Amino acid sequence: MPTANFDTPKFDTPKRSSDNSAPKDLNLESQDVRDERARVLASEFNKLENDAKAKSKVARAARKEAQAAKKLADAAKGEACKTRIGGKVACIRPFGVGY
Repeated sequence: MPTANFDTPKFDTPKRSSDNSAPKDLNLESQDVRDERARVLASEFNKLENDAKAKSKVARAARKEAQAAKKLADAAKGEACKTRIGGKVACIRPFGVGY
């Protein structure tokens, strides 16, 4: 009776070199240079952050003004619609009236 011969497959694997003669220096710059770069970038970030906060305040003030103007416009529209067909609810008006 024939016997089954199951061999494991052979794979070529890359060989690791054991050459450690050239260590990789990850810290090519001095600590002072890295500290200075971090300080400059942090300063730039703080300046931009303060500018963004100032613009945000201006935008909030403009939004409040726009909301106040909308309330006035809605009140004026309500007054104008009182005498229209449908009153304030439907306010049927001709084209081109502008409100």
